[in-house]
Amino acid sequence: MALVAAALAELEAFDALLDASVALNAAVVAELAAAVADVAALLAEPVAALACVVAVAAKAAALPADVAASLALVLDVEAEVAEAEALVAAAEAEALDALALLAAACAWYFAEYSEPCTGPVVLVAQSIAAAAPVWLSLSSIRAVMLTPFKGAVTNLSVLESKSE
Repeated sequence: MALVAAALAELEAFDALLDASVALNAAVVAELAAAVADVAALLAEPVAALACVVAVAAKAAALPADVAASLALVLDVEAEVAEAEALVAAAEAEALDALALLAAACAWYFAEYSEPCTGPVVLVAQSIAAAAPVWLSLSSIRAVMLTPFKGAVTNLSVLESKSE
């Protein structure tokens, strides 16, 4: 019986040896993998350092572009302010143009329907109407003012000077 027990113990020892051999193989593979990982880390370190250098260089290269973009934003804000001022000036000029058109229309109406005379008031009215800029066309105002006030007579001297 001792021989059977020894044979069984030997089988168990052999099984344990097999398990130990598999574990040893796994440990060797793990050691090799760790060595490969160490080599890969050593090789990756310079690449990572180079990537950091490239990133810093890219940031440094982008700095002038950032400054230019900031300057462009400042200039854009200044341009918007200038545009707003120009719009205000244009509105004021438009109001002055409308006033000049009204004055020219009144002067034309006064010159057209006043008594024929060469008094200073009529001469001033005629010169204002004549000095109106070309783009201040009085044709639309003339169309509205075709009917004179009651009792007004057409100034023939003005009509004769226009036909010449």
